[in-house]
Amino acid sequence: GCTPRLVITPLTDQCYITLTSALHLKLGGAPAGPAGTGKTETCKDLSKAVARQCVVFNCSDGLNVGTMAQMFSGMCQAGAWFCFDEFNRIDIEVLSVVAQQIREIQSAQQAGWTQFVFQGTEIPLNSNCAVFITMNPGYAGRTELPDNLKSLFRPVSMMIPDYALIAEIILFSEGFKQAKTLSQKMVQLYKLSSEQLSQQRHYDFGMRAVKSVLVMAGQLRRDNSNLSEDIVLIRAMRESNLPKFLAEDIPLFEAIVGDLFPDVRVPQNDYGELMQMLRQIYQEKQLQELPYQIHKTIELYDTLGVRHGVMLVGPTRGGKTVCREVLLETMTRLREEMESDNQAFQKVLKKEMNPKAISVDEMFGCFSELTQEWKEGLLSYFVSDVVRDDSLTKKWIIFDGPVDTLWVESLNTVLDDSKTLCLPNRKRIKLTPTVTLLFEVENLDEASPATVSRCGMVYIDPMGLPWKALVKSWILRLPDNIWPQRLAKYLNELFETTMPQLLEDLSKLKEDIPQPIQTKVTNVTRIMDSILNPDNYFNPVESDQQEQEQNQYGDGSVPSTSNKKGLGKQSNGPIDWESWIRNVYLFACVWGLGGALVESSRDPFDSSIKRVLESVYLPSSDSVYDVVLDCYNRAIIPWEIPDYQAKPNTPFFNILVPTIDTVRYAHLITLFIEIHQPVMITGETGVGKSVVISGMFNDAAEQEEKKRKAEEDELGIQMDNKKAADPALQGGVPLGTQKVIPVTISFSAQTSSNRTQTMIEQK
Repeated sequence: GCTPRLVITPLTDQCYITLTSALHLKLGGAPAGPAGTGKTETCKDLSKAVARQCVVFNCSDGLNVGTMAQMFSGMCQAGAWFCFDEFNRIDIEVLSVVAQQIREIQSAQQAGWTQFVFQGTEIPLNSNCAVFITMNPGYAGRTELPDNLKSLFRPVSMMIPDYALIAEIILFSEGFKQAKTLSQKMVQLYKLSSEQLSQQRHYDFGMRAVKSVLVMAGQLRRDNSNLSEDIVLIRAMRESNLPKFLAEDIPLFEAIVGDLFPDVRVPQNDYGELMQMLRQIYQEKQLQELPYQIHKTIELYDTLGVRHGVMLVGPTRGGKTVCREVLLETMTRLREEMESDNQAFQKVLKKEMNPKAISVDEMFGCFSELTQEWKEGLLSYFVSDVVRDDSLTKKWIIFDGPVDTLWVESLNTVLDDSKTLCLPNRKRIKLTPTVTLLFEVENLDEASPATVSRCGMVYIDPMGLPWKALVKSWILRLPDNIWPQRLAKYLNELFETTMPQLLEDLSKLKEDIPQPIQTKVTNVTRIMDSILNPDNYFNPVESDQQEQEQNQYGDGSVPSTSNKKGLGKQSNGPIDWESWIRNVYLFACVWGLGGALVESSRDPFDSSIKRVLESVYLPSSDSVYDVVLDCYNRAIIPWEIPDYQAKPNTPFFNILVPTIDTVRYAHLITLFIEIHQPVMITGETGVGKSVVISGMFNDAAEQEEKKRKAEEDELGIQMDNKKAADPALQGGVPLGTQKVIPVTISFSAQTSSNRTQTMIEQK
């Protein structure tokens, strides 16, 4: 069909002359320069001008000599052009052999042969074939080309494109009449922004960023023909750039826009049905309707409209996952339930993966070292699966994990205009317009500018998600049949009156592993979740009902109709649930906030908690780290060390004498296991981390063995140790109310994902 042309500038003109001169001499072309200067696109446009097929292939360190030879063989016979993107990512050993292969082809061309022997096979030679390579010198993961390879290519330096000329021509092609003035203002805006805004790894003001703004401006121009050209361009620049800026950079960017476009007022966009559905889903999921979070969700929606590669950037606990999940559900429901007329709202299917949980070979695929058979990779399987669906349904491939050059550079041709996934087995998979690659990362410290320039960015700051919102959502999710409204309100007040001071004191102390504020507060709520449940004698609603019945009959002799464990033992008077919640809150704050503090910081934190929660009765003047909750009597008591007697014939190195540390850490681990939350135990080598865990499981197994023997004695029968009467006992070691199967895995630099998966599945 009719495809868009490349804008011709003096730089591309000189590049054309150099490349055609190289073709005349039967040599290759090697454009080199920073990301976004038009190296690949220039080669593709030149091939279009002379009617040659140009195959773009993204190189990686997974390419071997055999694969390259097969591609060269096909190129010679078809007379096509090959453009190898990121050519200097190939291993140096392979490049040396590739140089010899290209030398054979070029020598045959210069001799005018129509057939020649290539890699031991005689093949026909079409003299129109040519090889082009593009490179980003100086980027991480790149190798220096060997001298015998350099001599086969004419180098072309492509450094700084003419932004103003390119912007002017593209604006003209999009229907703008004031293209010359607007292009100059736009280029000036990007120049000032790159100089005056803070330097961040996810900022990019290069040619790709300019191009995306111009394309968005053209789309807005066609959709809003009644708006002036100034307003259309300002809206495009703001919607493309504001999502990636830090909060402190936004006022400066707006000031630059105001200086370049004085007295221009941009009307707000109307996101009517989208905004309505967003708010509805936030309410259904019992999430807080924070203006910042809703605004970022809208920005993600806008960015997805102009880029097929988008990165959600920001520290953990900022709400990145919630942002994309809410948008996914919003778009799906607008299509399926509301049957919206807007074609941008389509059902969304997602495929999610952690790129660092598997190796590069497992992600993209590789050849077996033994049989040389091709093994399909996870990503290649995902992409092949989604491109087969030619419906309007949108497909998101989500990479939830750190980005580094080891794997993300192999996606460069997927993320740019080529939209092609290149695999080490020579397979090229073309993405359909409905496929989007979504990255969820903490930072882009390990990503190259080539990757950053190819993606749209949405920065989500954790400061936009205050801890109070997390607490309110947690309280909303508390079961109504256990939590009366008065206690839920009291719990919220407890957090709001004491947590700010505790967090302020905590910020001055040293942690073994630093955690975001949101994670610390969430840890507090998780511990309270584990403790405040009916299995631990907590059910104010039933207790209030029982108290009313006792008052009704007068003598307090009415038996409870509930068999729940939650009522605990009979109480002669009303239970002070607020006091008990305060005790639980103190214990949760001690370990949720101060569990990761180093030893020297625990005493100051102990003083802080005693000062802030002075109304809580402590059994002694000891540290708050030395007390535990007695759920049955609803009181705070000191930790107790159980009696210990070593078994005869126990090896000395297997003897574990319980201490306060082993007892309390085992108790805390059990609390988290009860609510299926992961636990991370940190500390220096040799302090007993593994011993605490193994001792906890051993004690639980011994307790179960004693219980089983007692049942045998009582029933007067003998039970098989391996096949107990209760089938649930076969499901693992009892820990609290759970049955767990311990699996010990020692990780090292040689541990692979396959090996880890096998060890877990064997259990």
